[in-house]
Amino acid sequence: MAPIERLTPDILLHITHYLNVKSILALSLTSKKFSGLIGDERVLRHLVKTDYNITYKDPLLTWRQLYLQLQHHQISLCPHLGAIPDELTTSKRRLATTDPRRPCDLCQTNPATFLSLNPSSDREVCRPCASKEEGPSSVQYNMESQSLYCFKCSREVGGQGSNANEKHKGTVILDQLKRPRATADMILEQLKRPSNGTPALSPATSPPPPVTDDQRRRSEQLLYVQELRQEDMTRKYYLLEKSWGRAWMLFRTREGSPSPGPITNNKLARPNGSLDPNIRLPMDKYRPAPETHADIISENLWSYLANAYGVMGHAYSEDDIQGPEYTRLRICVDDFKHSVELYP
Repeated sequence: MAPIERLTPDILLHITHYLNVKSILALSLTSKKFSGLIGDERVLRHLVKTDYNITYKDPLLTWRQLYLQLQHHQISLCPHLGAIPDELTTSKRRLATTDPRRPCDLCQTNPATFLSLNPSSDREVCRPCASKEEGPSSVQYNMESQSLYCFKCSREVGGQGSNANEKHKGTVILDQLKRPRATADMILEQLKRPSNGTPALSPATSPPPPVTDDQRRRSEQLLYVQELRQEDMTRKYYLLEKSWGRAWMLFRTREGSPSPGPITNNKLARPNGSLDPNIRLPMDKYRPAPETHADIISENLWSYLANAYGVMGHAYSEDDIQGPEYTRLRICVDDFKHSVELYP
């Protein structure tokens, strides 16, 4: 065996960060061990970033699919949109929903119409001053039209006319800016009520306003993003049937998609109701795994989904993968938990 073939997968993955796509392709053709490099989602994610400066995508696409679209000039994405974090600060959400007719923080002459989305700045500026901003501030929030505008690309980004990748990223940002955080919190609290009943109201208490599908969709997407950013992998994790998880993702990210209905874990069960040890589970938190039977989610997210949608059948957690027959599944869950350490 050649010395390079003795390298661990993590070291080999690190080496690919110094190679371009042609070199990685050539390396993948040298041996069977390296043949999967060109299809590894972590490698493709890095290539998308280094070759096109893009760090976001539509969750329905793999990084490989996005790379091919960019390579063949099928789409054009704003590279500056990725500099905006998915979860904005409380101060930005508050400023975005107050009266924008304040003087520009820079010239003190024109009214402020744009809010900086730079993580280190809450500056409110007029259009002439906004056009001079550099770096992460090149994409700004237009408080009048409630849209995102990139002064480097000279166009609106993440809106209705954008492609699915930009639109997904833009929706995550705009949903936090278009209404007060208190409203979002109220919706989430109402969504977390058990589906089989709500706490009794006193005669003097007015019932909460009804939650529309659009409000639920936006609030659950925010909840999902917050949960995805959570790196505390010491909590107990649950298994969620893949088909239901996909239906929920479409509901969160596609306007007009129907609610997924009650959670069904029937495809994960044996005839006696116990967990099937032959199912396939993901081994990486951030890498798409389309050939698996279930997603692995935290106890916190499972509790919310179970209360909001109800469960038909069994709820399976780490407690159900004990014993010799579940050794393979135990390894998958352990690898899944440790996968967060692979990403900076």
